[in-house]
Amino acid sequence: MSLVGSIDDLRSRLLFRFLSIPFLLNIFGLLFIYSASSVYALEKYGNALYFLKRQLLYTGIGWLSCLLILFIPFRYIFDYALVWWLLAFGVTATTLFWAQPINGACRWISIAGVSIQPSEFLAVATILYVTTFLQRHISLQKSFFTLKLIPFVGLLGLTSYILLAQPDFGSTVTLMITVMALFFVVGIPYRECLIIGSVLLPCFIALIFTKKYRLIRLMTFLDPWSDPQGRGFQIIQSLLAIGSGKLFGLGLGLSRQKFFYLPMQHTDFIFSIIAEEIGFIGTSFLLVFYIFFFYYGFLLSQHASLPQAKLFIIGGVFFISIKTILNCLVCTGMVPTKGLALPFISYGRSALIAQWILVGLIANSFLAKSDGF
Repeated sequence: MSLVGSIDDLRSRLLFRFLSIPFLLNIFGLLFIYSASSVYALEKYGNALYFLKRQLLYTGIGWLSCLLILFIPFRYIFDYALVWWLLAFGVTATTLFWAQPINGACRWISIAGVSIQPSEFLAVATILYVTTFLQRHISLQKSFFTLKLIPFVGLLGLTSYILLAQPDFGSTVTLMITVMALFFVVGIPYRECLIIGSVLLPCFIALIFTKKYRLIRLMTFLDPWSDPQGRGFQIIQSLLAIGSGKLFGLGLGLSRQKFFYLPMQHTDFIFSIIAEEIGFIGTSFLLVFYIFFFYYGFLLSQHASLPQAKLFIIGGVFFISIKTILNCLVCTGMVPTKGLALPFISYGRSALIAQWILVGLIANSFLAKSDGF
């Protein structure tokens, strides 16, 4: 076997292993969406399969989107990164005056009776633009603080503003952590990263104290038992679900918290239901899959042919990994609630499609050659 053949075979195996992980997570999610939502769906819609059927539909759309992206020339994706961001930003901006409120948030727009959360796609477009900008404009021999930084900071500021206005503090935090991670990856000096961090940290602290509901969430996080029947109810029920699972869980479909005890049991807090039904051992295996997602994603970035592809793969994998970590921390009461779903598993139409688009872009980036395809 030739050296070129060996390299191509290695790349094919890496890509197959990487793609198989979100696929298996998605299938696993379908199982637990049915388990977690069946009681609620039967009560509200008269059909225990209501949420499962809808998730199956959007799973198909997500898979198809991922496949179609593989046929788009790489240069069309990255050369027009700003265009994709402008489109995503424009659609997301419509939520400021035309939105469908759900649970107090205005993140969704309804088109022909179908609710869409455009901010999920804005996050993907922002990662695409950030990686493109950093690759094209950042030189390790020069300071990061140049005039070229002004439009870049302006774009991030607009993205943060539109997300916070919905409000979607969790997505803003996740996206900014991803951007900071990319700063380190491209080799921006630690001193300059500390300067950026010292500016961002007070801003986030101010955001917490300028909105009453964020301050309430923080106080609830610090002491949920002070109001066990009110503000602390959700996190307490989540902890009860996780604790009830113990080592091996109560068994598939045998969750007690899904009987109208734990709110958002098939969306933001599906991890708690999973822990209740399959226990510590089962959730440990689940988290291993996310670790493999990060591991094989990192390997893909190392074997990608183009520098901008390497950076985007790292950014995309970081984004999914950070969302996973934050969701698990919220469910276990280690950080305040943020309204973040568990990637590839939680029920969510726009989120699932956006995640598969991100996976498709990662695969496209990995396959790209120097000729732009």
